[in-house]
Amino acid sequence: MSEKAKEERKLTPLRIEQTVAYLGLKKEAQIYSLVARRKIPYRRIGQGKRGGRLIFYKEELDDWMREKLHEASGLTLEEWKKKREND
Repeated sequence: MSEKAKEERKLTPLRIEQTVAYLGLKKEAQIYSLVARRKIPYRRIGQGKRGGRLIFYKEELDDWMREKLHEASGLTLEEWKKKREND
């Protein structure tokens, strides 16, 4: 996707606890680990003792999941979500 298309796309921000739920994870620590290893798209908003609040964008997470799921399993995001619902 071009940079211009990304800028024009409306992004839905998610806090860390929303991101955990959205990705179907169990602990926030899993997200912090991915952030520390720079394996997941995120933004830091503001400044604070720990460098600001982490914000994730749903649409960027979808793109990231599509890429990772396809690499790992050959499934599309939609196929994976459907399989997860049925499990």
